[in-house]
Amino acid sequence: MDRPMKRYLIPAILLISGLAVSSEVIQTTPSLSVVFLKNHEYFHRLVREIRQSREEIDIAMFLFKIKGRPGNRAEVLAEELVKAAKRGVKVRLVLERSSDPNDTVTSDNRETALVLKEGGVEVGFDSLRKRSHSKLVVVDSRLTFIGSHNFTEAALKYNNEASVLIDSPEYALRTRQFILSLIR
Repeated sequence: MDRPMKRYLIPAILLISGLAVSSEVIQTTPSLSVVFLKNHEYFHRLVREIRQSREEIDIAMFLFKIKGRPGNRAEVLAEELVKAAKRGVKVRLVLERSSDPNDTVTSDNRETALVLKEGGVEVGFDSLRKRSHSKLVVVDSRLTFIGSHNFTEAALKYNNEASVLIDSPEYALRTRQFILSLIR
């Protein structure tokens, strides 16, 4: 692993592993800050950053499940992504799929993809050869959300989840490149 990537990953791994217990910003270099987001803090911060986005949002998500009760948090995220696309933000999403016809992740993701495509979001699916378990969001080539949160009501409201928000154009670029490499 090259030195710049290691400099970014080590603080993120420490935070996700539970070594940080609050939502404080940890300044690691002048051009990098990391915020630990536990449980519902992730949802609220992500919604805020989507609403403030101006250029692009790139997402790789294992599971994005909007079916269920109207207004649940995953549906709110879907609505915010559509609103962003309608105001001119380029929104791209890569979702997991498999060749197993009984796989509920694939069927849930396909249902979400249809709704988002109708709203102007570019949606692609990963390769059938390799499972993509990523949960990544890059906003405006600067902010990177990475962690355990899927886009489901359970993950965004009820589960114990941990993610980080990394403010670094360099890290965002690398993450965005990875997300775009998943599109098939």
